[in-house]
Amino acid sequence: MDLVNIESVAWAGWLPGGRPVLSLVRPRSTPVAYAFTPAGRDPVAILPPELRLRGPNQISPDGSRIVATDSTDRIVVCTLSSRAYQPIPGVSTTDRVIGWAADGASLFVHSSEPGAMQV
Repeated sequence: MDLVNIESVAWAGWLPGGRPVLSLVRPRSTPVAYAFTPAGRDPVAILPPELRLRGPNQISPDGSRIVATDSTDRIVVCTLSSRAYQPIPGVSTTDRVIGWAADGASLFVHSSEPGAMQV
């Protein structure tokens, strides 16, 4: 991987087993999320090109899924093994996922809209 043309790191996190995940920004292109070996080698793109990472705690506890946003800012859950993703029902584009439950079965979501939220 060419690290010379990296403008910035847009997002960073860790998969179980100490594998770093970095979303790297290159000149005149959109960020691409890569998973590396624990030693920081052998990068592999882990998301479809239309998905972006934002916010903390986006990786599921078991490392099998990651929360991202699509090109229309919908919040989605992406399965890393297949790169398939689905929107999260009941979540708006203004909501923010703030983390996963310890068992990986639920997400904690913050909404700035008034009233109760049902997800």
